Amino acid sequence: MRSISLKLTILSTLSCSTLLSAAPGLVNIPVAGFATSAYTLCNTTGNFGSGSGASAPVAPGAGTNDTCAYYPAPVTSAASPETGYALVNSAARSIVVNNAQTGNTNKNIGTVTEWIWRKPAATTPITSTPICIYGAQVILNNTDYDIVNAGTQTFQLTDLARGGFDNLVVDAGYAVTATTPNASPVYRIGRTYTSVQHRAFATSPVCGDSGGAVAGTGYLALPGFGNSAAIAGVSRFIGTYPITFVAPACLANPTATEQSANVNPSGAGNGSWIDFTFDANAVDNDGSIQSSSPVTYIKTGCTTAAPLTRTNAIRLRQTGQEISHLFQLE
Repeated sequence: MRSISLKLTILSTLSCSTLLSAAPGLVNIPVAGFATSAYTLCNTTGNFGSGSGASAPVAPGAGTNDTCAYYPAPVTSAASPETGYALVNSAARSIVVNNAQTGNTNKNIGTVTEWIWRKPAATTPITSTPICIYGAQVILNNTDYDIVNAGTQTFQLTDLARGGFDNLVVDAGYAVTATTPNASPVYRIGRTYTSVQHRAFATSPVCGDSGGAVAGTGYLALPGFGNSAAIAGVSRFIGTYPITFVAPACLANPTATEQSANVNPSGAGNGSWIDFTFDANAVDNDGSIQSSSPVTYIKTGCTTAAPLTRTNAIRLRQTGQEISHLFQLE
């Protein structure tokens, strides 16, 4: 794994804690996490995106598979998910990778777009401070960014982590909008900096590299506590950059530490990071094509101040779900 300083940013207001009442579609993400995990489950279909065909993920519907999801979804990705909120600002940024894996040349693998919507304190429902909703969505290109390994490697985005929510009461959720109807659902949301790998059951010679409907041995839907790394998991690739794929040996089952995530092991304050797990890839090894992430939302108290740019507050993670290495963009 290597961190690339792309300086993806969040447009953030100066926030303050306030008591929120989760709207339909959002779930509360406590500062201290949950009883046995930093995560809570959302959409439980599709084996975290590894399933395809009859086992493919099922999008949120009216009262079905809609935990954490706004349904009906906003008309477009750029529209506010709730009434009474006005768009404060937005930004779209290219995601460019340049390292030994790309031959030290720029590879544009997609775009991340952010929105901020704000409701005044006096607007119904009346709150003690203004309330802001922070939205983010990633659209991935069909770009082979790896010139080292044979075949085509497109970026497989499985986690988006956002920082800057120190000690704040936070509700979080997502939507699959008509703008990108084939977007992946969100499978879990965590109050953590750590993104935890999830893979399909590994039987030789496929080894889970083509996905599957059953979770691999030792992979947990709700990770335990005990890891503060950016990514927790095992890799099919070896060496330092540039790294190479190892075949046909299957991966060892993950250890307990490789299936765990502490609450806020990084960043100032307590409960600073929110992690969304989904599965987006322009061309996935499991046979699916979901080039867009869902629109992810974080709702919390804020002020009337103009938005500020905060560097390195978004982390995009590839966690080795099929044939992909552990990789972070920030």
